[in-house]
Amino acid sequence: IIAQSQIKLDQAKYQGDHITFQVLSGAVRILKTSSPKKIRILRSGETTRIKSSSQKTTEKAPKNYKDHIRRKMKELSPSFDKCYSILLKQNLRLSGKVQVYFEIQSSGQTESVRIYKTSINEDSFLSCLTQTIERSRFHRFIGKEKKVIFPLVFSQRL
Repeated sequence: IIAQSQIKLDQAKYQGDHITFQVLSGAVRILKTSSPKKIRILRSGETTRIKSSSQKTTEKAPKNYKDHIRRKMKELSPSFDKCYSILLKQNLRLSGKVQVYFEIQSSGQTESVRIYKTSINEDSFLSCLTQTIERSRFHRFIGKEKKVIFPLVFSQRL
């Protein structure tokens, strides 16, 4: 979906996979990419609802967000292992547990990523872990941010 034009909008509201907005002044042209024949011009005072292009429509939102967090962190395991393998090159006997704190915003972005507790005090390793989580994206949701403390265990595999 593409919205085009210079307009003043009342507050746009995100509701699930739709955006609802009201045109205050000007006009907006909405082109639905699935059906190019459907073009609609909205005038001042009109309200409409369009499907958000930023939401992935092929993926369903998770029913249990805690399970989603666990699955996402498991998907990040190869990146965490890469951080650990770099650390092992420096010290072959290093192992331990790291608890990472982060907040997931309703947009799915992570913020306030930091080490909550650790038994491995190597700055470059811990920085690698936090950067991995900062780059990750979770599913969108409605409501307040989710505050997470997630444990990671590192040990040398024989």
